[in-house]
Amino acid sequence: MSDFDDLLTVANSLESPYVLDELYLFESNRGKKPNILHIVGTEHCKVPGTGSDTSLRYELFRARAEKKGNRLPPFDPWENSISVAVCHRTMTVRFGPVGRIQMNPEGMGIGPALMAKVIDWLHESGLHSYNIAAGGLSSSTVQTDEARIQRNLFYMNFGFELVGSDKHKVPTVGIEVLNGNFSAPTVGDLVVPARYAKLLRKSADFYSDVTTERAEFQKLKHVVSGDRIWARGHSVFAPIKRFVLWMMDCPIQPPDKTYTSDLKRPRPGSDLPLSKSRH
Repeated sequence: MSDFDDLLTVANSLESPYVLDELYLFESNRGKKPNILHIVGTEHCKVPGTGSDTSLRYELFRARAEKKGNRLPPFDPWENSISVAVCHRTMTVRFGPVGRIQMNPEGMGIGPALMAKVIDWLHESGLHSYNIAAGGLSSSTVQTDEARIQRNLFYMNFGFELVGSDKHKVPTVGIEVLNGNFSAPTVGDLVVPARYAKLLRKSADFYSDVTTERAEFQKLKHVVSGDRIWARGHSVFAPIKRFVLWMMDCPIQPPDKTYTSDLKRPRPGSDLPLSKSRH
């Protein structure tokens, strides 16, 4: 085999099996921190059977959000990522990444946004009767009671059941679980709370809205500029016009004599010239 064939084999093996489905934007605006836009990508992969078996065997789906800060790369398989692996032979799904689900930064709503998108995909794919393999919950991911409660509520809000032991190693379920598992009988038992359903916006819709808002701003800017010109001058009506703009929170100062040329400009929406100024 030639060096080129070796390189081609390596290149093919390094190609990610995932295909980008859609790009979204997530706006984090929790607490007193400024709003931050995160790019979110959903990826999908289908794995057929081996040999002559061409039926769909496995299916993978994940939603990933970029990480903010100086650390690179902005995307990785572990942080800010929630995935689900589907085995169509056993009709079982497993949530991941394997090990633990970790958001960075925490408490900004990224996790609920990604989990909602993954569960939506499962429902839209018609996998309601599929079983859910248990995922792990570890004390290494929570250092305080508050962190444990926040983690457990995250899963419980989506319909997962928590089983394990508390901080005293006593068997327990629900909010008190420190170490244990999260699962549910079937995909159909999972829900997406209304408050999480629209956390992600399609990038195409976002940029369309931005374009519209920019056009409206330019239009408003033109109108305000025209209104300011309309209210300039020393006519008997000029103070009244300026008072009207002041009431509209758009005050202007009377111009000096260098602005007399503005008085010849028509009032916005009218073809009539301004009244001549009086001195």
